[in-house]
Amino acid sequence: MTKPLNGAYIILGMFLLGFVPVVFYIGEKVMSPAIIVALSLLLSGFGSWLAGPVSAPSAIPTPFALYILLWVGVVALASLSGGLEYRRKQKVAG
Repeated sequence: MTKPLNGAYIILGMFLLGFVPVVFYIGEKVMSPAIIVALSLLLSGFGSWLAGPVSAPSAIPTPFALYILLWVGVVALASLSGGLEYRRKQKVAG
């Protein structure tokens, strides 16, 4: 059973992993945050699939479990790349 604070952490992560790329795309058509979030999700899911089924509870988390736990880093990386792409677009346009 998920504890309330753990559930809130995961729900906040799900929201921000979708919200940050959408805000960058709507604002200035910046694509890098969406690419980073999508690639991270795909690679973690593929890595977990390659690991195979987990028969017993393990102390070693799957790649997807790490993605869920470390979503803050993915959001930070997506935001940083979006900011850099935005600045590059401003320099080219200006």
